[in-house]
Amino acid sequence: VTLHTARLFLAHISPDTIWRLNEETRRIIRPGGLVFHGIGLHDHFTGVDRGITAVNFLKYSDRWWNFFVQNDMGYHNRLREKDFLEIFARDGFEVVFRDHVLDPKSLEALDRMQVDARFQGYTKQELAVIHSRLVLKPKSPEGELRKNFFGVDCPEAIAACSHDGAPRDACERAASPDWGQL
Repeated sequence: VTLHTARLFLAHISPDTIWRLNEETRRIIRPGGLVFHGIGLHDHFTGVDRGITAVNFLKYSDRWWNFFVQNDMGYHNRLREKDFLEIFARDGFEVVFRDHVLDPKSLEALDRMQVDARFQGYTKQELAVIHSRLVLKPKSPEGELRKNFFGVDCPEAIAACSHDGAPRDACERAASPDWGQL
């Protein structure tokens, strides 16, 4: 596998399942392969209730959230981008590209609302990130170079993705800020 993608999926699985997914990804990804994740970090109930903000669900305790809202059909782990970055680093991945949407309305809402204790260790900016796009690569053992899609040794996957002046490959296009819509 050269490119593994998961779009708008990781917010809907448990941290333990994310660990198992990362373990399997590291097993199957070939040297130089990349991982793309598009993550929706917002309160998904904004789709049915226009009166709430993208950060509304951060005011509820896990006990309340799990009892009244959480279920197998609508599971949402409420992890923040910072949590995902820590999980990926712990699981042996490094970030090659990172882009996110910092929502101004969420920043304003956070000035007026009390977040649950679980989220009080985050900055307002960390809480107001509502979408994240990450391109990752497995960390190489120290001193080992990984090959890019063209079989060229490269310590920086994106930086070395062009070959003999050819257009950049799919990994850089996927990492481009213009690529796709969130």
